[in-house]
Amino acid sequence: MLSLDVIYAKDSGFLVNGKLKTVVEIDILEIIGKVDINGFLLLSSQVEIVSRMFEKHPETASEVYSDNPSLKTGYMNLLLGLIEMLCQSPNKLRMDDLDDVNDALVSLTDAGFKLDWLEEKLDQVSIMKKKAKDRDS
Repeated sequence: MLSLDVIYAKDSGFLVNGKLKTVVEIDILEIIGKVDINGFLLLSSQVEIVSRMFEKHPETASEVYSDNPSLKTGYMNLLLGLIEMLCQSPNKLRMDDLDDVNDALVSLTDAGFKLDWLEEKLDQVSIMKKKAKDRDS
């Protein structure tokens, strides 16, 4: 805490032309910007996976028509979360997780996404999960 005497002192550097001036030094750790890929605002860390997804499955978002960038970004984040989940070992997933993935796929499909390829992946993971469960029984 500074006393008023220090603040009002002529050579203290705090008062300039009767106005209080402060100097702040900020260290920037990372600049987080967004990149537009096919109308979706993405973090730079998401660009590579989304670019690969659009290369392999260009039709994925061809019918997503929303003027709300926040909504589109939310959809894409949900889609990326589903992809990440389905890339896990089936042993790490519960049947409830797969049900949640299915529900989310329905929502994304209703929003205009074409996700046949991801539905196939869900079917494969579900079959592997059921086979593992049958072996354990």
